[in-house]
Amino acid sequence: PGATITLDKNNLPKVSMGMSRDMLSFYSNTKNILNGILLKNGCRLLNMELIRPDGFSYRGIRFSTAHQVGSCRMAENIDEGVVDPSGEVFNYKGMYITDGSAIPASTGVNISLTILANAERITHGIIEKLRN
Repeated sequence: PGATITLDKNNLPKVSMGMSRDMLSFYSNTKNILNGILLKNGCRLLNMELIRPDGFSYRGIRFSTAHQVGSCRMAENIDEGVVDPSGEVFNYKGMYITDGSAIPASTGVNISLTILANAERITHGIIEKLRN
């Protein structure tokens, strides 16, 4: 709710979000929870430096998002995946997965439209199956 989008001198969008005490607390708590999950699962935490396009480091807290794919991959059979090409979970009739986890691997570009198209395709298949 505290974020703003403005245009810079080149008419490019600039997003800013004030870091209130509540937002800093949220960030810290979330980071601690996620790091705890990773450590309990045997991961090693890496300190990474994010580099801006001009070659300098970003300063402060950065928020980002990623579309994780492949954790419930779509495949022709249960030996190679979790869901069949219709999105139905093997051995769990009537349970469907339509998010990015069903996409077998990264496409190398922003995958949000692929996830959307696949979800719509699976949904249409479910509707057709229910009509019959």
